[in-house]
Amino acid sequence: MGLFQSAPGGLDRLKLYFERNEREVAVVFFVGGFCFDILTLGRIDSWFTIGQQVAYLAVITTALLQMFFEQGRPAPQPAQMPRLKRWYYEYRTAIVHFLLGAQLNLYAIFFFKSSSLLVSFGFLAFLVALLVANESRRFKALGLSVKFALLGLCFLAFAAYVVPIFAGSIGTGVFLLSMAAGALPLAGAAWSIRRGFPGLFGQARRQILLPLGCVLVGFLAFYLVRLIPPVPLSIPFIGVYHAVERTEEGYRLTHERPWWRFWHNGDQEFRAQPGDKVVVFFRIFSPARFSDQVQMRWLWKPADRGWALQDTIRINIVGGREQGFRGYGVKSNYQPGSWKVQVETTDGREIGGSISTSSWRRRRRATCKPICSSEMKATLIPGIAGRKVLHVDEGRCIAFMGPENAVYATPQMVSDVEYAIREFLLGYLDPGEDTVGTHVTIDHLAATPRGMRVTIEYAVTQVDGRSVRCAFSVRDAVEECGSGVHVRFVVERDKTRQRLAKKRALAGKG
Repeated sequence: MGLFQSAPGGLDRLKLYFERNEREVAVVFFVGGFCFDILTLGRIDSWFTIGQQVAYLAVITTALLQMFFEQGRPAPQPAQMPRLKRWYYEYRTAIVHFLLGAQLNLYAIFFFKSSSLLVSFGFLAFLVALLVANESRRFKALGLSVKFALLGLCFLAFAAYVVPIFAGSIGTGVFLLSMAAGALPLAGAAWSIRRGFPGLFGQARRQILLPLGCVLVGFLAFYLVRLIPPVPLSIPFIGVYHAVERTEEGYRLTHERPWWRFWHNGDQEFRAQPGDKVVVFFRIFSPARFSDQVQMRWLWKPADRGWALQDTIRINIVGGREQGFRGYGVKSNYQPGSWKVQVETTDGREIGGSISTSSWRRRRRATCKPICSSEMKATLIPGIAGRKVLHVDEGRCIAFMGPENAVYATPQMVSDVEYAIREFLLGYLDPGEDTVGTHVTIDHLAATPRGMRVTIEYAVTQVDGRSVRCAFSVRDAVEECGSGVHVRFVVERDKTRQRLAKKRALAGKG
């Protein structure tokens, strides 16, 4: 034997350094990976992102079920295996934890973007703690129960944001459906074990179903106290402004913020004179084919008590825009003091990006031009669409052919279409605006008996100034029963009221 041993190579030195500084290296890699994913992650509804997660979950599930069936059997001998298979068995646990970490990292980012940090701090802290723990050797050495619990968490988090994307809405019913969909893969695996390997079902119940049930109960508890962020919605921008002006290019928002307050969006230090209105403008990202409502809550903080709700405004949103759906709320009746505006889902979950002001003071400000403005595209554009479901009751039917021949009346179909489209367009208009019908073309294609339901689907096909043209279709449970075109004209209520008053006065003189 030689007196000297050869110095370790570069790879050996790297392994030695990692073993001695495992915790520090894990933290550095975790922080670096988290920041990298925040900067590079694409849209939440990207087919590539969804497909990648499905592939990761499939690999993790396959590996863990293989480890489950290997329990109690002689350990595999990697030295006798082909190279690729030997590499898989040697690094299988590391691969599982790497993919689990990648999934948890992704969900932590999605939920972080979608939440108000203060409201969802507990849930996000739990995800981050799991991410950090997943990097440690001690955590990786824990049994299959913990690994299946992490896999169940990944399935539930994945379903919590994917199901609303395909459902096109968000709410309690959709959330419960997503929990059922997220629990299905592991529950199905346990059911298959019960049928194919009855002797292993007791073990599957302890290592698969029980951890899954605990995670599911935790998800439902977090949702009950409104700590689950409302994925896939997020607010990339929200600000306070003095005025909103509609131009040919879209919206122009003006503020008087000093240049050095670059971290503010608009006038969070709002200085008002009598008659000023406070405008809160936001961009809310929602996936393609998404159509739902959010509510804007205005809260005021008196000097002697906590935040008090002053107003709630419901806003219809549609998805698919790269920069997000544009919406705003206007407050004209307000008091001096501290205010806060929160944007929430209809089930009461706050979407990330609430904005507060240290004070909205009623004082006369100096006359000046807006120091900054930003242009936004109008939200009322061709392509936006909606639907409404109605019950064909007795009041909607003809009566002149007897009760057995009571069917959906054509004049009532026209009225239902008009009101459905009017309600839909209200979500895209400025305060004080409304629409009136100017044209209807309809083909009543089939009779719908009393008691059935009909669905009115409509879409904006053309916007020409204040004229909005919509195509519509009416379907019952069997077939299409109506279709046509409806045109509505945007009007200002105050001007319409004045014009009608003049017409009445002229008619009275005659």
